Amino acid sequence: MRRPASYDVDVGALRAKISTRRGPWLPPALTYALLLFSLLYLYVQVPVGFPEQWAGRDRLPDQSFRVSRMYRDAAGLAPTNLPVDTYRMIHLIVFVALWLAYALAVAQLRSARAGPRFWSVTVVLLLLALAMPPLLSTDVFYYGITGEAVARYGANPHVLPPSAISQSPLLAHVYWRDFPSPYGPVWTSVSAIIVAVGGNTPLVVSLAFKIVAAFCVALSTWIVYRLASRLAPGREAQAVALWAWNPLVLLETAANGHNDALLALVLLGSLWLISVKRGGAGYVLAALSIVLKLTTVPALALLTVGHLNAGSLRQRAGRAIALLTVLSTTILLAYFPYWEGPQTLQGIGGQPLESVHGFVPGTISGIALVFTDEAAAERAGQMASLVALSVLGVGGLWAALRVWRAGAWLEARGEGLVWGAALVLVPLAFVRAYPWYVVPGLALLAAVWPHCRRLTLWLYGSCAVWFIIQYGF
Repeated sequence: MRRPASYDVDVGALRAKISTRRGPWLPPALTYALLLFSLLYLYVQVPVGFPEQWAGRDRLPDQSFRVSRMYRDAAGLAPTNLPVDTYRMIHLIVFVALWLAYALAVAQLRSARAGPRFWSVTVVLLLLALAMPPLLSTDVFYYGITGEAVARYGANPHVLPPSAISQSPLLAHVYWRDFPSPYGPVWTSVSAIIVAVGGNTPLVVSLAFKIVAAFCVALSTWIVYRLASRLAPGREAQAVALWAWNPLVLLETAANGHNDALLALVLLGSLWLISVKRGGAGYVLAALSIVLKLTTVPALALLTVGHLNAGSLRQRAGRAIALLTVLSTTILLAYFPYWEGPQTLQGIGGQPLESVHGFVPGTISGIALVFTDEAAAERAGQMASLVALSVLGVGGLWAALRVWRAGAWLEARGEGLVWGAALVLVPLAFVRAYPWYVVPGLALLAAVWPHCRRLTLWLYGSCAVWFIIQYGF
């Protein structure tokens, strides 16, 4: 047998070393960053005559153009005046390519460590999203005008609609003008603080809420990393990239300023406390999420089941009383400053259903539209949503029964998986859901995803398809 020469190289070891230090993930990650920068440039160059297809739809026909121009003027850029058809084609190509580069970069991160290069890319991506104008939704301006109602006029946005603040410079950018706030009172207070500190001009308000969302994403990313280190060691970098590099997450949080970024932070904090054996504090934090936004109710319900299924009857009764006390106290304290009787809750019913947005009902509605008229297609979508939610309800009861009969508390990884799946599946099936509703669920799934990779990747893929259909075309 030939003895290896002193200059022989172990190619496999060298390749593994390179893959760990620099890694094949870097080229697709840099390509992804370049595509995100291209999307940023497109979003500050919305052309004159662009047919509103995102935030404003029918009520604000030039919303995207106005917001784009506002950010373009603030940056001192000259307009490119691209033809509308050319703009839309370029946007679609960049939008789809962005998801492909993201998927490739995450897939190539299997052996990479979360070193300086990795964190630098993560920060750059977040900053690029932060620089984007909020074109995909008008929610950031709604947050601002409800905060303005409290901070400047002492009004109650849970009773009065935005149209009552007729002198507000934000009103021209608000889509839902005639409906009181559907958000929780804690978020109303946060909005009031932001407006009191930053002011009420559209540019400043949108930037302020976007900065808050980006800060929440940054903290959430740190918690995802810490959770993955405990629950899925060796996959920390991939878990972080799955969450923090996701185009849906970046565009709906740092770019569009949705409060779902704060919800993700609260639920991740709750899961972290549970993972370090501080379940009581974790439940308090989870209970706080529903007075931010009601979309976290499924996770809270599953958490309750997971904490009442073990021990003697007396122990279960004691925990039930404690959990009910925490929940009721949190709700009462949160609503106390805004309570004006039952009318305070009128906004919770949400806005009227004008079209179908959820992924499952939207898909069925789109298929039905090929064979029938618009009204019948929307009814088909609503029926599909009802069926899908019923299936999820039965599945949730079955899962809760299995947890209950097991007679043991779920581990933190099980909690994260169950909460995350619920917070993604319900919006996918709900008739009036929007893609940003899944942000908290995606955060939870990222932290524990190696324990159920197929389900996590399937849910991430479904959200990607929904997002591309909703905003790419």
